[in-house]
Amino acid sequence: MSIYLFYIEIFLSFIILLQLLINIILVTSRKYNYPILMNEVYFQSTFILLCLISLCYKFKITESFYNFLFFININNTIIKIFILFIVLLSLNFIFEAYLFQKLNFFEFYVFILFFIFSSFLLINTFDLITIYLLLELQGLSFYILASFSRNSAFSSEAGLKYFIFGSIISCFFLLGLSLIYAVSGTLNLNQLASCLNFDNFNSISRAGLLLIFFTLLFKLAVVPFHFWSPDVYEGSPLSATILFTIALKILIVFLIIKISFIAGNSFQFIFDLFKLLGFLSICVGTFFSLKQKRFKRFIIYSSIAQMGFIIVAISSHTVESIIYTYFFIFIYSITSLLIWGYISILYINSFIFSNFKKVFNKSIFITDFSQYFKFNNISAYSFILIFFSIAGIPPLSGFLSKVLILFELIYESNYSLMLAILFISTISMFYYIRVIKINFFEPQKNTFTPLKGYLMTFNIKSLNKLFFILVFSLISLIYIFFFPNFYILYCTYALFF
Repeated sequence: MSIYLFYIEIFLSFIILLQLLINIILVTSRKYNYPILMNEVYFQSTFILLCLISLCYKFKITESFYNFLFFININNTIIKIFILFIVLLSLNFIFEAYLFQKLNFFEFYVFILFFIFSSFLLINTFDLITIYLLLELQGLSFYILASFSRNSAFSSEAGLKYFIFGSIISCFFLLGLSLIYAVSGTLNLNQLASCLNFDNFNSISRAGLLLIFFTLLFKLAVVPFHFWSPDVYEGSPLSATILFTIALKILIVFLIIKISFIAGNSFQFIFDLFKLLGFLSICVGTFFSLKQKRFKRFIIYSSIAQMGFIIVAISSHTVESIIYTYFFIFIYSITSLLIWGYISILYINSFIFSNFKKVFNKSIFITDFSQYFKFNNISAYSFILIFFSIAGIPPLSGFLSKVLILFELIYESNYSLMLAILFISTISMFYYIRVIKINFFEPQKNTFTPLKGYLMTFNIKSLNKLFFILVFSLISLIYIFFFPNFYILYCTYALFF
């Protein structure tokens, strides 16, 4: 029975080894003239993801399975399907960015599958030492992905920074585990949930839990652990950045929620700290975004503010707040997919256009979008929907996801924090509206950039499948606002892990 419950993970582990073996044989084959496998590996990975979605959807279990290391029930498969679905949609943009940056190494997709494999086990695991080992496996994949562009000094710097900071923070995670084990004698989450609520364990276990949460908050790039993310995300290849900012954060939010349930009411100081760090993240993400000139860096700081909302929601530590957290991360993933999809398209096509003009700038600045609507009405109006959703303006689902979190603060009578977040959110609307203002009303500069050249020659047919993914995501932002019950219901199912 227990082997059957792990058949998805077993299938994925074997298929990763098989893909790696077959592609190594092909790329080193003299018979096939040492081919560069780019399209082939992309279609392999897409097919594997579709198979995994089908397996998860067909996965039937009538009761929960629990042993010392893992806890498996049908609700965990909802999170797995969500991660697979987001990675599958992101893979189209990752592939285009992969071609654009000429990485030409099939191992890139192998590390993406390693991320999914570790994610599946992390969702199932119920032991802190297993969580640590799987986070290291995942971190190892991301360190390599961040430095995958070997000809770029920025990519090498990003990978080195990520590795150094990630290694240091992992030591704090281990220290936290040792402190908890010293007072409880176990690292199993189920046993810790009862042990750590006794008063005689609180003195040392408090420090241990804090160190564990600090590690997870670091990976989520929450203030004051955000210092590494702008440099690492901007320096990493675009294909890797898309994966970092969407799929990884879904998993880390799930882990924070899972571990926070062992704290109980005796560790209220942790949730008070979450409120403080969440509010600081909203402030830092908002005010630092105001002075950003590069479009990619602007989005990175904006995501820090969005993570602040998630941490504030988790800090309420109620069933409703966790459901709203899942709903928020769902809307955040769709919006991020839209943003990074547009960024990848703009990078790729401005590079293609620059081949004819012999000029190319790797950075896209916000001012490059001046008078954008004159060249492409559809894309310019799409920008309005995306940034209005992030800012929280109705009738878009970004407004609904933020309002639900604010209502939860009102429900627990935390009016001061609610008003403070509401005030900061009104300030954040300035820089979102500034992008729209540049799109429609900013006078166009005479300086030529590849992006402007591309916008002048823009053809909507060139987007192909990417265009349909963007349209689907845009429609979802509006549809979910009017019909949110179905999605909130599934967020409720995902709660019971």
